[in-house]
Amino acid sequence: MKYEVIADYPTTEGVLYRGEIVTEHINKPNHTKSGHVKGHMRVKDSMGRIWFVNENILKKISWHIYAFICIFFI
Repeated sequence: MKYEVIADYPTTEGVLYRGEIVTEHINKPNHTKSGHVKGHMRVKDSMGRIWFVNENILKKISWHIYAFICIFFI
């Protein structure tokens, strides 16, 4: 699933900037989210970095919107 970051997310490791497109990151193919913290999600950015962020700063994007962004803005 792809998400758009709707607010900057600063950490000691760097900043995940608003407007970045991220994908949900699951460690193993059969991961059951047993280590999942309510209200947070593990995502991977375009540089391959893993972020553990609050779900409130993410907005789910549909495939059609993502394709539009890729075609016209990249």
